[in-house]
Parts: sequence; structure tokens; C-alpha cells
Amino acid sequence: MQKTITEDDMGYGDFAILKERLRRHEFGEAIFEAYQDKWFYFGIYDLSSRLSGAKVNSKAVARAADFFEEVARALPSAKERGAERDIYPRFENRKVVKSHLSRERSGFLANERKRLDKFECQVCGLSFADTYGKLGEEFAEAHHRIPLASLSGKVETRIEDLATVCSNCHRMLHRMDGKRGDVDKLRSIVRKRVSYT
Repeated sequence: MQKTITEDDMGYGDFAILKERLRRHEFGEAIFEAYQDKWFYFGIYDLSSRLSGAKVNSKAVARAADFFEEVARALPSAKERGAERDIYPRFENRKVVKSHLSRERSGFLANERKRLDKFECQVCGLSFADTYGKLGEEFAEAHHRIPLASLSGKVETRIEDLATVCSNCHRMLHRMDGKRGDVDKLRSIVRKRVSYT
């Protein structure tokens, strides 16, 4: 059910606020805000940010900042991209409560894959034990050759569906197409680059 909010529902001080709070069941539901001069907002108010005590949706703020930066770069007086600019400090290390769904993974299969590959990256050949000594022993990551996020529902994973990789190669694999051949494709990219140096 969609709720509509108009200017009659708003109070103004330093900020525009609702005269009456949204009911608990209205969070997570579509809300249409209609204002003068054909301005409007359509979206969903997220209850989780209210519960966590967060006052600002950092993803929305980052997207808005990116948008305004793009608009500012289009102005005739804008500095060229890459030109020196002020970098302002940011707040970090605040405690926030996050809720999210995670996908179930088999720790047993991942450990067996890494053990069979002797904890060596199947892309670049890195062995954490060789590089970091005792600290790096039995350390590596397991990559799903077809990312679970691209599959729907419960899936049966076989040990052949996993590849042992280092952290860097794992991140690069997740920037690729999410296809079974990505490990081989990245391995050939790495080999070509290494052979040129």
C-alpha cells in the first residue's frame, strides 16, 4: 500500500520534518511525497537505519556527493579532473549496527580445496607461507568459480567448483564477469604482465 505525503503533512524549522511520525508498518513500504512546483520523492524509508541509531544513509550521501561532483565538473569554471583539490577529513571508527543476508557456504569444502591446492593461488602462484613464513601457513581463500550471488536458490557445490586464490586475485576475480572461465582468464592476464617485466 502506498502512502502519499504532501506539504500539509510537513513542519518546517531548520529542516523539513513530518508533523506526524510514520507508523511502524509504513517503513519498508512505498511512499510518495508530492510538493509544490512539481517536486516529488518516491521511495522507501528503511527501518533498519532508524533502529541502528544512524541519522544518515551513507550510501545515499556518497551517491549524492558523486552526483554533485559530476555537476560541478561540468561547470565552465571547474578544475580539470585530477587537478589538485582539498581533501577534507572524514569521520571513521563509529560503531554502527548493520543487518544483511549472507549466503551459506561450506567451510569444509573450502578447506579441502585449499588443502588439495597446497594453499597456493591458482591464478598467480602465491604461497602465503613462502612469502610470510609461519604467519602465512595454511592461509588462502576459496573462490566459487561461478559466484553464488549469480545463482538462484540452494545449489550443490562440488570441490571442482572452487579454486584456491590469494586475496588480491580473489578481489580481481570478483571484478570480472562471474563466469566459470574467469580463473583461467585472470591467470593468462597475470602471466602476460609478468612476462613483460
